[in-house]
Amino acid sequence: MARLHIIWDHGKLTAWRKKRHSAKLLAEAAIEDAEGLLAFLKAHEGKLRISHLVIYLDHASLDHHVERLPPLAKKMQRQLMVQRKEKIYGQVPRSWVTHSMGLTEKGTHSFHFVASLPEGLSEPIARWALKSGIVLEGIYSLPHALALLEAEPNESGQAQVIYRAINISGYLLAYDAQGRFLFVNRVARADVDALVLEAASKRLALFTEQEFGETPDLKLKGIELEADAEKDASLVGRLLQTGPLQKLNLIAPKQRNRQRRRAIRHRAFAASILFLGLSFLFMLPKVERKREVQLRTEAMQTEIQSESLVTKKIENDIVNNRALLHVIDFSRERIGMSSEDVVPMPLAVAVGGISHSLPSVVELDMLDCTLDVEGPIIKVEMRGRPLSADVDLVETLESFEESLEKRGWRYTDWQLAFVRERNRESRFERRGSLRSFTLSFNLLPFEK
Repeated sequence: MARLHIIWDHGKLTAWRKKRHSAKLLAEAAIEDAEGLLAFLKAHEGKLRISHLVIYLDHASLDHHVERLPPLAKKMQRQLMVQRKEKIYGQVPRSWVTHSMGLTEKGTHSFHFVASLPEGLSEPIARWALKSGIVLEGIYSLPHALALLEAEPNESGQAQVIYRAINISGYLLAYDAQGRFLFVNRVARADVDALVLEAASKRLALFTEQEFGETPDLKLKGIELEADAEKDASLVGRLLQTGPLQKLNLIAPKQRNRQRRRAIRHRAFAASILFLGLSFLFMLPKVERKREVQLRTEAMQTEIQSESLVTKKIENDIVNNRALLHVIDFSRERIGMSSEDVVPMPLAVAVGGISHSLPSVVELDMLDCTLDVEGPIIKVEMRGRPLSADVDLVETLESFEESLEKRGWRYTDWQLAFVRERNRESRFERRGSLRSFTLSFNLLPFEK
């Protein structure tokens, strides 16, 4: 941060920068008005890398005076000073500051040192600083700043006048015995000598005696009247180290508010950038974690889909195997096969079992076997007839049923029906009348 301090003193401008306990002179020029000051600042803005600017000035349009105020509320005192300002300066817009002098023991009235500056001088500087992005920290009265810098109790216990010189001007600063600043008188540094200082101090003592009842003395012993750049730098260094009070800023309030709003916007922007940066740093691991979780989720979904396909295939295989198991259950241990043998067709096994169980005196006209793997059952439908009229079909089919049971077949829904071909009453005819039959039943798998 490059803070530049300008001391503009009645036609001479010097630019300084703080350097430890002293100050470094950067540039100097002859400046008569605000336009010249702005031209100097514009020409040296880049070279001096100005970011913050402080101006101490002593100008012909800068006015100082003392106000006596009755014991009123602060708001009423402020209104009274505004009325007096309008009476002195008219309607000319001026920015002014007051400083309580602390001389309460002088009477019931309070004393205030007033510094006043036309806005026509300060406003162009403030507008340029605002447009250029430079922080104008303040415009201050140079005599007032020097007076507050030197204010300290006098060891002798007497009022005194101190001489301080800078640039082309010298200042006689009057203080009371407690070191409180009373007033200031300017003398030209080029023409100063002991006689000039004595005459100027007498005028200042006369004013302070009339206003405050104090008669300070000027001690010429030890005062060096010759210009000394090193001592000037030391004095400026003390001034820059101490710095003026912000309430003594002579910039118009509207210009200060504009700078304050801009500073707030800049700080808000910087804070938002910092907040976004911290948020990004804070959220970046979470974003990476979220991305990692998403990738893992997608991988798991792919794996789940693969496993679903495998599971579906296994389910299909189970359904097929269940059907094959039913086939095996119809065929196992009926023809003496081993686990290594090929499983024969269940219908062929069932037909073979029925054929071996059926008595030889019966001839089949139709044998229909249907495998239902969902059951699982084999639906059997038979139609047959005896080979001779002497065959008792009832007894023969009962023996067929017993033979199936002995061979290990299980069945349900045994339905037997006989068909009569003629209706006669003789015993021979009754025996031969049962000439054909139909039989249906369901074969069940082998039960272990």
